Amino acid sequence: MAAAHDQVACLAQDGRLLVFPLDELKRQAAEKARGTINAWVAEQTEGHIRDLIPAGALCEIRFEDLEKDPVGQIRRVYRELNLPDFEQALPKIEQYAASLSGYKKNVFTPLPGPVREKVSRAWTRNFREWGYPV
Repeated sequence: MAAAHDQVACLAQDGRLLVFPLDELKRQAAEKARGTINAWVAEQTEGHIRDLIPAGALCEIRFEDLEKDPVGQIRRVYRELNLPDFEQALPKIEQYAASLSGYKKNVFTPLPGPVREKVSRAWTRNFREWGYPV
């Protein structure tokens, strides 16, 4: 049994004494605070993130495109970010890409329903923007 100082007790309106483990209350409070902060940041940055990044400082690529054409996508990153010396780096990039030819992606079990729903809610905007299923 937990010590008295590890618990919080309160009297309900109906006269019942309710006792809660302090660690659980702290965990719930931290989760609620994290949710509140994340929601505020999402609201404040909705549609504005790219406005904060200087032109030429962001290059987005889809993972599927990188898988299909790694050298071409890295070439595009160099071009869009105006990075120097792509031709000098090209042999190493090609060598690394060739080393991945037999690579098999990891297979993961699907996320449990509640976790999948939480991820989906948090990332819906991005999934839609990037063309991934929500």
